[in-house]
Amino acid sequence: METHDFGYGPISAHKHPNGGGWVADDCSVSSDSFIAEDSRVTGGSRVDRGSVVTGGSVVDGRSVVDGGSVVTATTDVLALGPIGSRQAVLTVLFNQPGVRIVAGCWIGTLDEFEARVKEVHGGATHAQEYAAAIAFIRALWATRERLI
Repeated sequence: METHDFGYGPISAHKHPNGGGWVADDCSVSSDSFIAEDSRVTGGSRVDRGSVVTGGSVVDGRSVVDGGSVVTATTDVLALGPIGSRQAVLTVLFNQPGVRIVAGCWIGTLDEFEARVKEVHGGATHAQEYAAAIAFIRALWATRERLI
């Protein structure tokens, strides 16, 4: 059994065959995704469908990088949660271009997510929780957009 220290002690892990980056055994990375040798996937996260993690990035906190997304810095990924009706982690992917949201199996832009929340949750408690998250994401994106 191979192990790697992701910063909180050695845990069971392996090197991804496409790129050679470390992947904790509690994570899922598809064979068509690329994890660069200097990057890592840990904390029950998932990287799927031809996505790329590079630039020394760390995908952690049950994050989901999906749909061919590209993570080039750890600041490209934000995990919020547990949140919403499923009490799951909402993954925010910056630098896509724009902002991409992954909520369970749903993937879309921030505007599409906002419309979906209104459609599904109306004005319920979960909608208010998501609205606060959306406002935070917009404010954070405004600062990061200037850095790109």
